[in-house]
Amino acid sequence: SAPRTGSQLAASASIVRVADRQFRGVRFALMTGAGPALLAITMAGWVLLFWARAAPIAPHQHAGGAGLHLPPMSSWLVMLLAMMPMALTHPIEHVWTQSLRRTRWRRAGLFGLAYFGVWATAGGLLVTSVGALVETLRPFAAPALTAGLVAVLWQISPAKQRCLNRCHAMPPLPALGWAADGHAVRFGLTAGAW
Repeated sequence: SAPRTGSQLAASASIVRVADRQFRGVRFALMTGAGPALLAITMAGWVLLFWARAAPIAPHQHAGGAGLHLPPMSSWLVMLLAMMPMALTHPIEHVWTQSLRRTRWRRAGLFGLAYFGVWATAGGLLVTSVGALVETLRPFAAPALTAGLVAVLWQISPAKQRCLNRCHAMPPLPALGWAADGHAVRFGLTAGAW
């Protein structure tokens, strides 16, 4: 076969890094004290996600099918429960290992609540604006195409990569005192915001 180009090698290395990060997350989830709790939260979120049906956002949409019908904000929160815990294994592992044994659960919980709070707030803003946006853009194809183009450009932009890099930063966390709890909360808020 032909030798690989630099971009092919970079793409392969990126895939390996993502797979390694996912494997480390699953290993942490299975082998540490917080892991079973993260798995249980994720599984409960997925069960609710598959069972729930979102309420219509726009007036003429219809939610159908059996199951629980949730308003859009509740659906957003259930989606967070399903998706976030396993995505947070690496930062929670960081909080876990930087904490004393007697404070691990509290600090991991504080981190998780702060992170979840940022995403819940963002979801509230999105949910309240999406209905009006859907109704406004429905008659026009050009705004929807423009929004799609902006989303694609964001995905490949250096700014997105900088945000991801900042999100994955692992700051030193003190192990003692109330300041340690405050640092766990600050870490959750910062990671969630980036």
